Amino acid sequence: MLEPRNSRVCDGDIEELWKKWNREVFGRVEVDLKEIEEELLELEMLIQQNYSLDVEAELLRCKQKHIQYLHREEIMRCQKSRIKWMSEGDKNMAFFHASLSCKKKFKAVEKMTLEDGTIMESSEAVLEGAVDFFQKRLSTLAVSFAETGLNLLTSIISDTDNRLLCRVLHMLEIKEALWSILQDSSPGPDGFSASFFHHA
Repeated sequence: MLEPRNSRVCDGDIEELWKKWNREVFGRVEVDLKEIEEELLELEMLIQQNYSLDVEAELLRCKQKHIQYLHREEIMRCQKSRIKWMSEGDKNMAFFHASLSCKKKFKAVEKMTLEDGTIMESSEAVLEGAVDFFQKRLSTLAVSFAETGLNLLTSIISDTDNRLLCRVLHMLEIKEALWSILQDSSPGPDGFSASFFHHA
């Protein structure tokens, strides 16, 4: 069995030394970073006022040190978040799953009342009712109108443009136009974004 070099050093002492070393080397990262940033500002102001090679070399050294400390800070934050996740992860996960279950429960459509007052309660009937509702709402019928009185209006649009505007659009054209809209674009006047129609 190996004996420690200094038998007076016990676990408590090692832990205290470890804490002291950690505090001096890593625990001061944020404080040191702030000091380095202040030094950087001073050097940048100094180099603008009175340029010299020595000040420029010091500025470069300070910038490298700043990058090193930014990296240390990032590592420290990652380690802290990992520790927090390990100690509180299960609590967070339980809360997350509970909130998802709650949201799922509130988002579920259990029954639907149609415009004529009919109540649909089964999931198949609700699905069928929703599809029927949106098909009626989103489809159009050809409109015919009398052209009397149109001669009183001054013509701004050419006959060719008018024919293009009044023609019946093909489904492929509508689909291409709809797919050209970004999914996360703002919703239209009906409250639906392009994402809804992309997935419909």
